[in-house]
Amino acid sequence: MKNRIISTLFLLLVSAMAFAQKINVGGTVKDENGEIIPGAAIVDKQNPKNGVVTDIDGKYSISVSRDGFLEISSLGFATLLEPVKGRTTIDIILKTESSDLDEIVVIAYGTAKKSDLTGAVSTVDMKSISDVPATSIESALQGRVAGADFVSTTGEPGTSG
Repeated sequence: MKNRIISTLFLLLVSAMAFAQKINVGGTVKDENGEIIPGAAIVDKQNPKNGVVTDIDGKYSISVSRDGFLEISSLGFATLLEPVKGRTTIDIILKTESSDLDEIVVIAYGTAKKSDLTGAVSTVDMKSISDVPATSIESALQGRVAGADFVSTTGEPGTSG
């Protein structure tokens, strides 16, 4: 019975120590020019399911281990790995990445590299449709996107079905 009580106390102490090692870290994410970066992803490197996104003011707050690492990334910027070292405020400055953004495609459910896509992708240059007198986006894209059918069931110009 005495061993059971000691074991229980030991487990409670160990779990309390593990819980006490988590701290709340917050700060702001900016670029090299001091401009805020809304929508930057901050992930706990030790627990990738623990992540947040910066708000419209570039601010974030996340609970991580005292000796953990934050991985900060945003489209068009180099990913940064920042050690926490027990700090509760970590302001981040991301450097612009000189990669080609032409290789990144925005799709309905996120982003992907062009080489990773399966299926059809069409590109329409905005210059080619900016001078077209169109009443809707459908009529502006008509005839410019391969395999896309734009059908008007009423026959009235500008209506979409």
